[in-house]
Order: sequence, then structure tokens, then C-alpha cells
Amino acid sequence: LLLPLGWLAGISSGFAGLLLAFWIGALVGIIMLASGMKKMQSSIAFGPLLIIGFAIAFFCNIDMGNIASFFGKLI
Repeated sequence: LLLPLGWLAGISSGFAGLLLAFWIGALVGIIMLASGMKKMQSSIAFGPLLIIGFAIAFFCNIDMGNIASFFGKLI
């Protein structure tokens, strides 16, 4: 799944989509743990999160430069 999405989005947007997928997965996991829907031993499918992250990066034109400049402004 990563290879075709990376070819579609490009290298910089592909890495941004992967990073967004990790962040979205972390938020979903925290919310599900806090609400009691999942336990620490439970698993969450990563494929849908990859598609959501890549879709956000692709359609909103987000690449690693945008993410680096965002965190550069925070410091």
C-alpha cells in the first residue's frame, strides 16, 4: 500500500502522508484508549490511516517542507 501511494504523491508528500498517518493513528489510539473502546493489547488497522494521511497530504498539497517550517515556527 505504501509503494503505490508514494508513487502517486511523490517522495516529499509521501513522507508527509506517512507522518500524518502516524499522528492520526496516535490520536485515534489515545481517544479509543481513553474511552475504553480498546485495551493496551488491542490493535488498530493502519491501512485506513495510511489512506487518510496520504489523502490529506495529496489534496491539501502538504509536503515535508511545510511540516518542517511549521515546527520551525514553534521553536
